[in-house]
Amino acid sequence: SFLQDITNSFILHVTFECTFQLLAGMITTITFTTMMMSSKLLPSSVHASHFTILSAFEVFGKLAMKSFSGAIAEKVGFSNFFLICCILDGFVVCLTLVVSFMLK
Repeated sequence: SFLQDITNSFILHVTFECTFQLLAGMITTITFTTMMMSSKLLPSSVHASHFTILSAFEVFGKLAMKSFSGAIAEKVGFSNFFLICCILDGFVVCLTLVVSFMLK
């Protein structure tokens, strides 16, 4: 019973982590693609500046989340934290896809 609980918990953590990493990679790819698409809509004289500013905000968002993730994970528990992150990642993927289709 104890060994099965540990095995089930391990499988659950691995599943959450893999899902989280997959969604995080999708978010990065979709975000940079969307930023490139939105930069193309502007005059060519501001393409680089616009993309640089958007990239800085994207990195700042990741840094801000990583700064507080340990405290949040300890507060809500690691399994719950990874579940929350997976749900938020899925939401961001959907939102970014909607925005990218609107830019086309």
